Amino acid sequence: PHPIPKNWPVIFVIGPHPRKKDAIGWFAVTPMDDIVMIAELEADGTAVDIARQVKLVEDSLMISPVKRLADPNMMTETNDKLKRGWTMQREYDEAGLRCSLANDEINVGIEEVSKLIRPDRLTHRPRLQVFANCERFIHGMTHWAFDEWSRQGDREPKEKVRDVSKDFPDLARYMALDRPTYKGLTMSNAFASRRKPPPRGY
Repeated sequence: PHPIPKNWPVIFVIGPHPRKKDAIGWFAVTPMDDIVMIAELEADGTAVDIARQVKLVEDSLMISPVKRLADPNMMTETNDKLKRGWTMQREYDEAGLRCSLANDEINVGIEEVSKLIRPDRLTHRPRLQVFANCERFIHGMTHWAFDEWSRQGDREPKEKVRDVSKDFPDLARYMALDRPTYKGLTMSNAFASRRKPPPRGY
């Protein structure tokens, strides 16, 4: 881990879940459009509790994400912990964590992440790098897998991803499918800051 330049835009990604801890990650985009995962968090509690923990991390790192993405499946759900008729997205909005719904195409997302972790032909380094203290993400990426086989006696892998160890790798998939670029994030953020009032705090 090392301090990142203040001009690198940061993307916040969350995989909320009503029955287990939320998986959360922060990804910085370099001027060369490389991605650096700079922090992770596994947190539970209400949306207000999660927002409070997120703010602590962002304050400690002195970052202010230019975009927030969330698992679209969970965010559009309702459950018995929420107010009647409320979705998780509305609950997180009220807590100050306003997130756009991420793209959840599994196979395309896996291919996009695969492109990021292949060594670049010029630099011989992957375009996605991860700080060593993001241990949950690293564990998930090294243990993530599809189900074994689609049919008994068949050697074709299943199309369904195992639920075990997938929460943190999903963050990379949502981020990769957004196809972030340094220019796109910095220009859109500068335009938004000129046209819109600052967002309400936590």
